[in-house]
Amino acid sequence: MTIRHLTVFKAVCEEESITRAAKRLFMTQPAVSHVIADLEDRAGAPLFDRASRRLRLNQMGRQLYEKSCRVLEAYEELEKSMENLEQRTALRVGSSITIANFWLPGIISRFSKHAPDVPVEVTVDSAWRTSQRLEANEIDIAFIEGASYQEKFDSISFSSYQVIPLCAPDYFKERLFHRGERGESGWTLPPRALSEESLLLREKGSAIRDVFDGAMIQQDLKLSASWVSVNSQTLLHAAEAGLGITFLPDRLAEEWLEKGRLITFSLKGISLKNENHLALLKGKYISESMKLFIRLAQDPELF
Repeated sequence: MTIRHLTVFKAVCEEESITRAAKRLFMTQPAVSHVIADLEDRAGAPLFDRASRRLRLNQMGRQLYEKSCRVLEAYEELEKSMENLEQRTALRVGSSITIANFWLPGIISRFSKHAPDVPVEVTVDSAWRTSQRLEANEIDIAFIEGASYQEKFDSISFSSYQVIPLCAPDYFKERLFHRGERGESGWTLPPRALSEESLLLREKGSAIRDVFDGAMIQQDLKLSASWVSVNSQTLLHAAEAGLGITFLPDRLAEEWLEKGRLITFSLKGISLKNENHLALLKGKYISESMKLFIRLAQDPELF
Protein backbone atom coordinates (compact mmCIF):
# COMPACT_ATOMS: atom_id res chain seq x y z
CA MET A 1 0.00 0.00 0.00
CA THR A 2 1.33 3.40 -1.00
CA ILE A 3 0.49 7.06 -0.47
CA ARG A 4 -1.00 6.97 -3.97
CA HIS A 5 -3.42 4.22 -2.88
CA LEU A 6 -4.58 6.26 0.12
CA THR A 7 -4.88 9.50 -1.88
CA VAL A 8 -7.07 7.85 -4.49
CA PHE A 9 -9.15 6.06 -1.85
CA LYS A 10 -9.74 9.33 0.06
CA ALA A 11 -10.84 11.12 -3.11
CA VAL A 12 -13.30 8.34 -3.99
CA CYS A 13 -14.69 8.38 -0.44
CA GLU A 14 -15.27 12.13 -0.56
CA GLU A 15 -16.61 12.26 -4.12
CA GLU A 16 -18.64 9.04 -3.81
CA SER A 17 -17.85 8.47 -7.47
CA ILE A 18 -15.04 6.94 -9.52
CA THR A 19 -15.69 9.46 -12.30
CA ARG A 20 -15.56 12.54 -10.09
CA ALA A 21 -12.52 11.25 -8.19
CA ALA A 22 -10.71 10.65 -11.50
CA LYS A 23 -11.42 14.24 -12.60
CA ARG A 24 -10.25 15.60 -9.22
CA LEU A 25 -7.00 13.66 -9.40
CA PHE A 26 -6.46 14.14 -13.15
CA MET A 27 -6.45 10.37 -13.61
CA THR A 28 -8.32 8.01 -15.89
CA GLN A 29 -11.35 6.16 -14.55
CA PRO A 30 -9.78 2.73 -15.15
CA ALA A 31 -6.70 3.78 -13.15
CA VAL A 32 -8.85 4.85 -10.20
CA SER A 33 -10.93 1.69 -10.42
CA HIS A 34 -7.75 -0.39 -10.43
CA VAL A 35 -6.52 1.27 -7.21
CA ILE A 36 -9.87 0.68 -5.44
CA ALA A 37 -9.93 -2.94 -6.60
CA ASP A 38 -6.39 -3.43 -5.32
CA LEU A 39 -7.31 -2.01 -1.91
CA GLU A 40 -10.40 -4.21 -1.62
CA ASP A 41 -8.33 -7.20 -2.64
CA ARG A 42 -5.83 -6.40 0.14
CA ALA A 43 -8.67 -5.91 2.64
CA GLY A 44 -10.29 -9.18 1.57
CA ALA A 45 -13.72 -7.54 1.44
CA PRO A 46 -15.55 -4.61 -0.24
CA LEU A 47 -14.93 -1.14 1.18
CA PHE A 48 -18.01 0.45 -0.42
CA ASP A 49 -21.70 -0.27 -0.77
CA ARG A 50 -22.49 0.23 -4.42
CA ALA A 51 -26.04 1.47 -4.93
CA SER A 52 -27.73 3.98 -7.26
CA ARG A 53 -24.42 4.58 -9.09
CA ARG A 54 -22.92 5.98 -5.88
CA LEU A 55 -20.17 4.56 -3.72
CA ARG A 56 -20.91 4.76 -0.03
CA LEU A 57 -18.44 3.62 2.60
CA ASN A 58 -19.34 0.53 4.58
CA GLN A 59 -18.14 -0.01 8.15
CA MET A 60 -14.76 -1.45 7.08
CA GLY A 61 -14.34 1.37 4.57
CA ARG A 62 -14.98 4.02 7.23
CA GLN A 63 -12.23 2.57 9.42
CA LEU A 64 -9.78 2.67 6.53
CA TYR A 65 -10.89 6.19 5.59
CA GLU A 66 -10.26 7.55 9.09
CA LYS A 67 -6.84 5.94 9.24
CA SER A 68 -6.00 7.08 5.70
CA CYS A 69 -6.83 10.68 6.61
CA ARG A 70 -4.45 10.55 9.59
CA VAL A 71 -1.67 9.04 7.49
CA LEU A 72 -2.13 11.59 4.69
CA GLU A 73 -2.15 14.49 7.17
CA ALA A 74 1.08 13.22 8.70
CA TYR A 75 2.55 12.82 5.22
CA GLU A 76 1.60 16.40 4.29
CA GLU A 77 3.21 17.70 7.48
CA LEU A 78 6.36 15.74 6.66
CA GLU A 79 6.45 17.20 3.14
CA LYS A 80 6.08 20.74 4.53
CA SER A 81 8.85 20.16 7.04
CA MET A 82 11.11 18.99 4.21
CA GLU A 83 10.83 22.37 2.51
CA ASN A 84 13.99 24.38 3.19
CA LEU A 85 15.10 21.67 5.62
CA GLU A 86 18.73 22.26 4.68
CA GLN A 87 18.45 25.96 5.50
CA ARG A 88 17.03 25.18 8.95
CA THR A 89 19.55 22.48 9.85
CA ALA A 90 22.09 23.56 12.46
CA LEU A 91 25.64 24.14 11.26
CA ARG A 92 27.99 22.43 13.73
CA VAL A 93 31.27 24.30 14.08
CA GLY A 94 34.29 23.25 16.14
CA SER A 95 37.21 25.55 16.83
CA SER A 96 40.53 25.60 18.58
CA ILE A 97 40.85 28.16 21.35
CA THR A 98 42.98 30.84 19.68
CA ILE A 99 40.83 30.96 16.54
CA ALA A 100 37.70 31.10 18.72
CA ASN A 101 39.15 34.09 20.57
CA PHE A 102 40.13 36.22 17.59
CA TRP A 103 38.55 35.05 14.32
CA LEU A 104 35.45 32.94 14.90
CA PRO A 105 33.11 35.58 16.42
CA GLY A 106 33.51 37.83 13.37
CA ILE A 107 32.91 34.96 10.95
CA ILE A 108 29.77 33.76 12.73
CA SER A 109 28.42 37.30 13.11
CA ARG A 110 28.79 37.87 9.36
CA PHE A 111 27.25 34.48 8.58
CA SER A 112 24.23 35.09 10.83
CA LYS A 113 23.48 38.32 8.98
CA HIS A 114 23.51 36.49 5.64
CA ALA A 115 21.68 33.37 6.87
CA PRO A 116 19.60 34.34 9.93
CA ASP A 117 17.49 31.17 9.81
CA VAL A 118 20.46 28.79 10.07
CA PRO A 119 21.35 27.98 13.69
CA VAL A 120 25.06 27.65 14.46
CA GLU A 121 26.32 25.35 17.22
CA VAL A 122 29.89 26.02 18.37
CA THR A 123 32.26 23.80 20.35
CA VAL A 124 35.62 25.22 21.45
CA ASP A 125 38.47 22.93 22.45
CA SER A 126 42.12 22.17 21.67
CA ALA A 127 43.16 21.75 18.04
CA TRP A 128 43.68 18.02 18.59
CA ARG A 129 40.26 17.43 20.17
CA THR A 130 38.59 19.57 17.51
CA SER A 131 40.18 17.44 14.78
CA GLN A 132 38.97 14.30 16.59
CA ARG A 133 35.41 15.63 16.61
CA LEU A 134 35.60 16.36 12.91
CA GLU A 135 36.90 12.87 12.18
CA ALA A 136 34.00 11.39 14.20
CA ASN A 137 31.54 13.59 12.22
CA GLU A 138 30.41 15.30 15.42
CA ILE A 139 30.96 18.67 13.74
CA ASP A 140 30.62 19.85 10.14
CA ILE A 141 33.42 22.42 10.00
CA ALA A 142 36.59 22.62 12.09
CA PHE A 143 38.81 25.62 12.64
CA ILE A 144 42.23 24.25 13.45
CA GLU A 145 45.48 26.13 13.98
CA GLY A 146 48.88 24.68 13.28
CA ALA A 147 49.14 21.50 11.21
CA SER A 148 46.63 21.37 8.38
CA TYR A 149 45.85 17.63 8.84
CA GLN A 150 45.78 17.32 5.06
CA GLU A 151 45.89 13.53 5.09
CA LYS A 152 42.56 13.23 6.88
CA PHE A 153 40.74 16.40 5.85
CA ASP A 154 40.20 18.89 3.08
CA SER A 155 41.61 22.11 4.50
CA ILE A 156 41.83 25.76 3.52
CA SER A 157 44.28 28.21 5.07
CA PHE A 158 42.44 31.46 5.86
CA SER A 159 44.79 33.39 8.17
CA SER A 160 47.87 33.05 10.37
CA TYR A 161 49.54 34.42 13.49
CA GLN A 162 52.98 34.60 15.06
CA VAL A 163 53.85 32.96 18.35
CA ILE A 164 56.14 35.37 20.20
CA PRO A 165 58.25 35.21 23.38
CA LEU A 166 57.01 37.41 26.20
CA CYS A 167 58.44 38.36 29.59
CA ALA A 168 58.32 41.13 32.14
CA PRO A 169 60.56 44.16 31.44
CA ASP A 170 62.51 43.63 34.69
CA TYR A 171 63.00 39.94 33.88
CA PHE A 172 64.49 40.89 30.53
CA LYS A 173 66.84 43.47 32.07
CA GLU A 174 68.05 41.14 34.78
CA ARG A 175 68.42 37.88 32.84
CA LEU A 176 68.41 38.49 29.08
CA PHE A 177 69.69 41.97 28.37
CA HIS A 178 73.39 41.02 28.42
CA ARG A 179 72.85 38.17 25.94
CA GLY A 180 70.80 40.10 23.39
CA GLU A 181 71.55 42.20 20.35
CA ARG A 182 69.50 45.32 19.65
CA GLY A 183 68.54 46.13 16.08
CA GLU A 184 66.05 48.34 14.28
CA SER A 185 63.22 45.87 14.87
CA GLY A 186 64.05 45.23 18.54
CA TRP A 187 66.03 42.76 20.60
CA THR A 188 67.27 39.41 19.28
CA LEU A 189 68.55 36.54 21.43
CA PRO A 190 70.20 33.24 20.51
CA PRO A 191 67.78 30.31 20.95
CA ARG A 192 70.18 28.58 23.34
CA ALA A 193 69.62 31.37 25.84
CA LEU A 194 66.26 29.73 26.59
CA SER A 195 67.96 26.67 28.10
CA GLU A 196 68.87 28.72 31.16
CA GLU A 197 65.43 30.29 31.63
CA SER A 198 62.14 29.41 33.26
CA LEU A 199 59.64 28.64 30.50
CA LEU A 200 55.89 29.13 30.88
CA LEU A 201 54.27 27.07 28.14
CA ARG A 202 50.93 25.86 26.85
CA GLU A 203 50.08 22.17 27.20
CA LYS A 204 51.42 19.56 24.80
CA GLY A 205 48.98 18.92 21.97
CA SER A 206 48.02 22.57 21.63
CA ALA A 207 48.96 24.21 18.33
CA ILE A 208 50.95 26.89 20.17
CA ARG A 209 53.04 24.30 22.01
CA ASP A 210 53.49 22.21 18.86
CA VAL A 211 55.02 25.08 16.86
CA PHE A 212 57.34 25.94 19.78
CA ASP A 213 58.47 22.34 20.33
CA GLY A 214 59.00 21.85 16.58
CA ALA A 215 61.24 24.90 16.35
CA MET A 216 63.29 23.83 19.38
CA ILE A 217 63.80 20.34 17.93
CA GLN A 218 65.16 21.92 14.75
CA GLN A 219 67.61 23.85 16.91
CA ASP A 220 68.58 20.61 18.69
CA LEU A 221 67.38 22.07 21.98
CA LYS A 222 65.70 19.96 24.65
CA LEU A 223 63.81 22.35 26.90
CA SER A 224 61.48 21.70 29.80
CA ALA A 225 58.69 23.93 31.08
CA SER A 226 58.48 25.34 34.58
CA TRP A 227 54.79 26.04 34.09
CA VAL A 228 52.32 24.23 31.83
CA SER A 229 48.79 25.58 31.41
CA VAL A 230 45.79 25.25 29.11
CA ASN A 231 44.96 28.86 29.95
CA SER A 232 46.93 31.53 28.09
CA GLN A 233 45.82 34.25 30.52
CA THR A 234 47.42 32.31 33.37
CA LEU A 235 50.73 32.30 31.49
CA LEU A 236 50.51 36.02 30.71
CA HIS A 237 50.00 36.83 34.39
CA ALA A 238 52.85 34.51 35.39
CA ALA A 239 55.16 36.22 32.90
CA GLU A 240 54.08 39.65 34.15
CA ALA A 241 54.98 38.53 37.68
CA GLY A 242 58.54 37.87 36.49
CA LEU A 243 58.31 34.09 36.71
CA GLY A 244 59.76 33.39 33.27
CA ILE A 245 59.22 33.55 29.51
CA THR A 246 56.02 32.51 27.81
CA PHE A 247 55.30 31.92 24.11
CA LEU A 248 51.85 32.98 22.94
CA PRO A 249 50.07 34.44 19.88
CA ASP A 250 50.97 38.02 19.03
CA ARG A 251 47.31 39.06 18.89
CA LEU A 252 46.74 37.79 22.41
CA ALA A 253 49.62 39.90 23.73
CA GLU A 254 48.86 43.21 21.96
CA GLU A 255 47.30 44.98 24.95
CA TRP A 256 49.96 43.69 27.33
CA LEU A 257 52.72 45.01 25.06
CA GLU A 258 51.02 48.37 24.48
CA LYS A 259 50.73 48.98 28.22
CA GLY A 260 54.32 47.91 28.88
CA ARG A 261 53.28 45.06 31.15
CA LEU A 262 55.30 42.66 28.98
CA ILE A 263 57.97 42.97 26.31
CA THR A 264 58.89 40.73 23.41
CA PHE A 265 62.04 39.88 21.48
CA SER A 266 63.12 37.70 18.56
CA LEU A 267 64.99 34.42 18.54
CA LYS A 268 67.78 34.41 15.97
CA GLY A 269 66.92 32.27 12.95
CA ILE A 270 63.50 31.24 14.27
CA SER A 271 60.03 32.25 13.13
CA LEU A 272 57.17 30.73 15.09
CA LYS A 273 54.20 30.96 12.75
CA ASN A 274 50.90 29.09 12.87
CA GLU A 275 48.53 28.81 9.94
CA ASN A 276 44.81 28.82 10.65
CA HIS A 277 42.86 26.24 8.68
CA LEU A 278 39.22 25.58 7.97
CA ALA A 279 38.88 21.80 7.66
CA LEU A 280 36.20 19.44 6.32
CA LEU A 281 35.92 15.68 6.18
CA LYS A 282 37.04 14.41 2.80
CA GLY A 283 34.03 13.59 0.63
CA LYS A 284 31.52 15.28 2.95
CA TYR A 285 28.43 16.76 1.32
CA ILE A 286 28.74 20.55 1.40
CA SER A 287 25.36 22.22 1.87
CA GLU A 288 24.56 25.70 0.62
CA SER A 289 24.85 27.08 4.16
CA MET A 290 28.28 25.47 4.53
CA LYS A 291 29.39 26.97 1.20
CA LEU A 292 28.34 30.41 2.40
CA PHE A 293 30.11 29.92 5.73
CA ILE A 294 33.33 28.84 4.02
CA ARG A 295 33.18 31.77 1.62
CA LEU A 296 32.76 34.24 4.48
CA ALA A 297 35.58 32.63 6.48
CA GLN A 298 37.93 33.35 3.58
CA ASP A 299 36.92 37.02 3.35
CA PRO A 300 40.12 39.05 3.98
CA GLU A 301 38.06 42.00 5.23
CA LEU A 302 37.42 40.04 8.43
CA PHE A 303 41.11 39.83 9.23
